[in-house]
Amino acid sequence: MSEWLGERVAMTQHVYRVLIADDSAVMRRLLLTTLESEDDLRVVGTARDGAEAVRLCHSLRPDVVIMDINMPVMDGLLATQKILEQAAIPIVILSGYVGDPSSQMAFDAIRVGALAVVAKPTGPDEPEYRRMHDELVQAVRGMATVKVVPRRTTHRNDPIQPRAAHYTPTYVHAVGLVASTGGPAALSFILRRLPSSFPTPILIVQHITLGFVPGLVDWLRADSQLDVRMAQDGQIPQPGQALFAPDDCHMVIGPDGAIVLNDEDPVDGHRPSGNLLFRSMARAYGAQAVGVVLTGLGADGANGLMHIKLAGGQTLAQDEDTSIVYGMPREAAALGAVQEVLPLDRIVAHLLSIVN
Repeated sequence: MSEWLGERVAMTQHVYRVLIADDSAVMRRLLLTTLESEDDLRVVGTARDGAEAVRLCHSLRPDVVIMDINMPVMDGLLATQKILEQAAIPIVILSGYVGDPSSQMAFDAIRVGALAVVAKPTGPDEPEYRRMHDELVQAVRGMATVKVVPRRTTHRNDPIQPRAAHYTPTYVHAVGLVASTGGPAALSFILRRLPSSFPTPILIVQHITLGFVPGLVDWLRADSQLDVRMAQDGQIPQPGQALFAPDDCHMVIGPDGAIVLNDEDPVDGHRPSGNLLFRSMARAYGAQAVGVVLTGLGADGANGLMHIKLAGGQTLAQDEDTSIVYGMPREAAALGAVQEVLPLDRIVAHLLSIVN
């Protein structure tokens, strides 16, 4: 009887079909071994370059693609663009950490529609293998369930004019942004359109694979007029700055207005936690705080956004049409914490209007 039940469970478990694209035969074998060690992941094909990946996506229709960036014939960036033009298939980018030449191209692939970036795993004998194995499997499993839809927002750096706000322009002490899956592209859209004279600091929590926050900061800094950098413990946020919570570290605002970084326990599985950031902003800034929940899986930011709303501050969430994953914004709206649900361009216009 128990064997029959086990077979029934195996039959009903959904198995995600994975395509691997990497020019290294060693890496393809490692990835195949890593993924097929999981009962719900099946590698249906491997590609040696981007052009082959595009062809195999058309014939195999995988649930998710793992894409290297640096490949011959066609690199991962162009292959990502072509796949997403032809089919709505989630793409996870493989990259080295900050300093690796592929890391900036990896974020360019995120901008054109890839869902996540993860580190290339090491061999089983390396000390970091288990962590990297788990991160890769989690990313592939999570992204395989995401419904990819065509982007409706432009990625040109068109100037956005402030619209009439529902609120009287006022002094805003800080703007907080919280994002997860799809966040790098959304943050790029917003930060590229804010002027260097933006009179308010911006505090950012972005959930991303461990080790990639420095590369993300470098990538965003290159395109932004703002002073984009990693937050430092004890730092007083200044106008025109966009400050990121570092890897695996909570960022909150202390009673004196200075940034406090700590490694206390994760909150609802997250460190950094958007909820902790927003709650601290509500305590420190009250009605002069603005909180924004952007695209992402899960519910981080919803509870903290309610604290800002109850303190008299302003609360926004990204709309479903421009979100890669409408999880976090939906949860915040369902909680009643959101005053405005807006597409990305109107979030930018709103921020410009309330501070001018």
